[in-house]
Amino acid sequence: MPYLKTYNLFISHAWAYGESYNRLINLLNQAPYFSYKNYSAPAAVWMEKPIIGIRPFGSTRTPSAVESVADVMVSWNTNSIISAIRDLSL
Repeated sequence: MPYLKTYNLFISHAWAYGESYNRLINLLNQAPYFSYKNYSAPAAVWMEKPIIGIRPFGSTRTPSAVESVADVMVSWNTNSIISAIRDLSL
């Protein structure tokens, strides 16, 4: 399947730049047939952009700050994340 679209993402986070942020970037970079640009904007709410909350890797709890603004919550799973991006981009 060819790349059909480049998704413009505003990757924000409730954690400091570090292992979790890098893990997400690597996950997206390795997803087959998926192309994106990372604008890394922390102001997605103010810009009225859809927000995908990703449950922390290996955790059963999600920060309430994330859940309260997310349009959808997904697990830390490539297919779940990519599907949510595609669904909210329509």
